[in-house]
Amino acid sequence: MHLSNDAVGAGSEMQTVIQILNAAATDFRRSVEGASPMEMMNSLKRCEDEAQAKEDNGDLAGAYFRLIQAGM
Repeated sequence: MHLSNDAVGAGSEMQTVIQILNAAATDFRRSVEGASPMEMMNSLKRCEDEAQAKEDNGDLAGAYFRLIQAGM
């Protein structure tokens, strides 16, 4: 299982909280199909780590995207 960050990044068109929320939820649902509980936990931990790194680099939209995924 891998949660992508394709929807948020350089040149991204997402600008609103709702757009980020919807993209994160869609990406999460797509990526959990068939994943084991351990794979899910590891991936969600990576989301948390990536969210912190994005926040530290000033990418608040990217950080929010990852936090939404980690909270699902």
